[in-house]
Amino acid sequence: MIEIFLMIGATSAIAAYARGRGGSPWFWGTVTVAGYILIQLASPVLLRSASREASPLLGMVLSWAWVGAVGLYTRFGLSAGKPEACMMWTCPNCKYLNRSYAVVCEACKQPFSNSRRNQQKDP
Repeated sequence: MIEIFLMIGATSAIAAYARGRGGSPWFWGTVTVAGYILIQLASPVLLRSASREASPLLGMVLSWAWVGAVGLYTRFGLSAGKPEACMMWTCPNCKYLNRSYAVVCEACKQPFSNSRRNQQKDP
């Protein structure tokens, strides 16, 4: 039961990172859950063919390793090389306050760039 709650929390975090980094939260959430389930289902079959005993703990570790790998990729791999803010930033287009890891505005999808260049000065 606790594993379900942990999976919901991890998938929510991965979807939030994907949205903030310019990826599709639905796609990355689905990749996380589908990979977790497939590894859980396939690990007993694959481990039994490799040895006589299949450890359910190894299948769980492999499944959570998948979730961790997807989480790391959405946080650090998506939109790598794009300019990144060092603190929370306000979108010059819609004035939405974005988190520091977001490289696109979560409200209007405008990419982050140096906010001083984008702000217009009042006459």
